[in-house]
Amino acid sequence: MKWVPITIAAALLASCATTPPPAITMATPFDAADFAWSKAPGKNTITGDALLRTVGGDVKTCAGYRVDLLPVTPYTEEYVTRRFKSVSGGYASHMSILYGSYSLDAGIYTFQRETTCNAQGTFRFTDLPDGSYYVIAKVEWATVAGGGGYYYNATQGGDLALKVTVSGGETKSVVLTA
Repeated sequence: MKWVPITIAAALLASCATTPPPAITMATPFDAADFAWSKAPGKNTITGDALLRTVGGDVKTCAGYRVDLLPVTPYTEEYVTRRFKSVSGGYASHMSILYGSYSLDAGIYTFQRETTCNAQGTFRFTDLPDGSYYVIAKVEWATVAGGGGYYYNATQGGDLALKVTVSGGETKSVVLTA
């Protein structure tokens, strides 16, 4: 009868084990032809800032983090709508990112542009052809959480996205925030 408590304990431990959620696959097929326009030379510029405000009122920026620029296509519209809950963009918290990953077609990275936010949290994309783009920026910071003698580093923040349209050689300045 000594095996019964051990078996119950093993079953309880096994039920606590977490498995990552399955990757979310886009229903819209990736089609490189939808993205082709974004490779043409252009004279437009998108510049901007990405920031979040903490509960205590401090401002955190995207300083040092990568910013992505994706052409708006049916494929990227589905991705942004699923991830940010709106076709226009929005905010996806750090925790929502942990609990859902997206299986994107590798071909998308051929058309993605990226840069890094400077120390002030500012980014810039130049030489863009006329069209609509998604700007996606990460704003995260570490805090200490816990209690009762047990403390750990916790990450807060998340990703911000905004749909931006440029044409005619313009420079458009945007602010990504939630």
